[in-house]
Amino acid sequence: MNKGTFTGKNNCLWIIDGIIISLICVLSGSLFFNFIVGKFSSDFVAHISTVISGNKGYSLAHLIIKICSLSGHTNEVLTIVMVVIIACTIGASYIYVYGRLNSILDSSVILFVAISSIFVNSLYVPVVFPYFYTHYTVVSQPWHNITYLVMRLWSIGVLCLWFEILNDIQMSKKLRARYLLLFLVLLIMCNWSKPNFVLAFAPMVAFVFIHVLLVSHGKSIRSVLLVSLMGILSMVPVFFQTRVVFDESEKASIVISAENFVDYLFGNVQGNFLIYEFCNLLFPMFVLITLLYLHFGKKNNIDFSRITCAFLMFVISHLQQLFLAEDGPRKLDGNFAWGVYGMGMLLYLIIITEWIYIYKTKNINKIVYMVGNVIYCWHVFGG
Repeated sequence: MNKGTFTGKNNCLWIIDGIIISLICVLSGSLFFNFIVGKFSSDFVAHISTVISGNKGYSLAHLIIKICSLSGHTNEVLTIVMVVIIACTIGASYIYVYGRLNSILDSSVILFVAISSIFVNSLYVPVVFPYFYTHYTVVSQPWHNITYLVMRLWSIGVLCLWFEILNDIQMSKKLRARYLLLFLVLLIMCNWSKPNFVLAFAPMVAFVFIHVLLVSHGKSIRSVLLVSLMGILSMVPVFFQTRVVFDESEKASIVISAENFVDYLFGNVQGNFLIYEFCNLLFPMFVLITLLYLHFGKKNNIDFSRITCAFLMFVISHLQQLFLAEDGPRKLDGNFAWGVYGMGMLLYLIIITEWIYIYKTKNINKIVYMVGNVIYCWHVFGG
């Protein structure tokens, strides 16, 4: 049976998917409109003001706003564009999950998994998170920042291509030119939107490439250098953004600071930051511990490559959030947090996909699998 076709068995799931996506579009449209007109607090008004006032914008999001403003109905057109961006984000997540699970899972279920990925959040425990939306919730998915939402869309596409390229390198295959070109384009668009993704992605790639070169005894050097060149070329928008954001007249800079770390360590909940991490990362840690047990205890051969990449990006972005800060006018903006939100979403997208894949192909106890799914749903419902 073609897993993407409509049958009596999966018609209901397709209908449910359609209803959920329709509700997301309608409700997010209402939310975005209220953000844009200033009824709800958000960063939209500041970004729109930057464009309307003629100030030099630094993000692809500013170009999107500029184009919307040409219609004479900025609020309405920008609202529609934002809904399309959310729909495309679900589509990009679907492409990622489909690429991994299409042979073992029905397409309607894959779409449901993709939809859930945009709602992942820390476990909702009010006594732990009195300011639940963003305060200490390092995997929450903000809806109030246009540059983040645009960056998140492109980052999923970059990730899809990264794993295809990495697989070619590990299998000693010739790199496919169309993948490299698309990887470059998507990474440029992502960096142009917001640089937080590449600040975690690039170090992760460096760690992975060092490992690849050691394992291949240097035989993969040509492919590694070629992909690295694509990464360097994609940094052109970041150099431009740096000149705009850190203009000498602004007196802004990036500094190493433990202030956020101290706040995270000794903030709410009597300083017990382990509770924060438990609520933020219960599902990924549950899956990781289970798979490590299967790999080393049960001698199942588990492929950890995607999970390793996901955790590396998350940890790197989390450390950046805790120990890097901007000085000057942007000091209180907390802009390094955007990276950890984005890497949190990608972490959950990768982990849930690997969890399903390994359950379908390896010997995971069904009860353990269902416990993991319940924890994941708790994270999703929190968002």
